[in-house]
Amino acid sequence: MEINGLLVPFFVEKTSFSKLDALNIAFKNSSEALVDQSLGKNVYLPLTTLPKLTGKQFYYHEIIGYEIFDEQDKSCGIIRSVNDQTAQNYFVTNLEGKEVVIPLIKDWILEVDREERTIKMQLPEGLIDVFLVPSKKDE
Repeated sequence: MEINGLLVPFFVEKTSFSKLDALNIAFKNSSEALVDQSLGKNVYLPLTTLPKLTGKQFYYHEIIGYEIFDEQDKSCGIIRSVNDQTAQNYFVTNLEGKEVVIPLIKDWILEVDREERTIKMQLPEGLIDVFLVPSKKDE
């Protein structure tokens, strides 16, 4: 748990979901003071506790550095980040020195190759070209 800018370890004794889809967590050796201190705090889990995903499923942190290809095996750039802070999550790639934004739509993802560190996507025609058109400042 992040407290005053530091990550402080707490050990989970029990978890359950309430009727309102809220996650209830009971910590080992917890007290009422701890409950008050933990409200509104960010909680983190070690990455090693995440289950391995297969197929087209992935964690955002694991695909940073993967290269995206379209159906014609044309590169759409290497993933620099994933923005999940907006209504529509998207990949941010770099292609030909330009930032490219690719909507993260699961039906567009055809294949995730973890060994080759690539993602093959079915993208709308012309989507990538929009980002490669020279702007007035590039001319």
